Amino acid sequence: MQHGWHTLRYGPDPHCKRAGLAVAGLCLFTGMATCAAALHSRHSLGPPLLQQAAHGDRQALQRIRHAAAQGNAQAETDLGILYAHGDGVPQNYTRAFSWYRKAAAQGNATARHDLAALRRRLRREMYR
Repeated sequence: MQHGWHTLRYGPDPHCKRAGLAVAGLCLFTGMATCAAALHSRHSLGPPLLQQAAHGDRQALQRIRHAAAQGNAQAETDLGILYAHGDGVPQNYTRAFSWYRKAAAQGNATARHDLAALRRRLRREMYR
């Protein structure tokens, strides 16, 4: 299970809150040095990275692509969002659909929702 990833539209997933509580407990139990390391690793990927990629930051986009290539479902969902909206990348519904499908196959609820929404949108556009 991956923790710490968010999407631009849907906010934190409920598992992130649990991870945050675990980090807080770790801080109380082991001290500040461990706390700083845990917080840094937890936030090394996540909303700021996605927002940076959406605003054209190539390094942020590469980090998301790398995580998606390794099978991270939330990174796959985030790439789907970027391609669907054309944020930081050229808008490409085929690529968005592909990334959403990969993430949905792993059980990512946001990807399933966005995949269904993209299908409805494409159907509407096809029948105009």
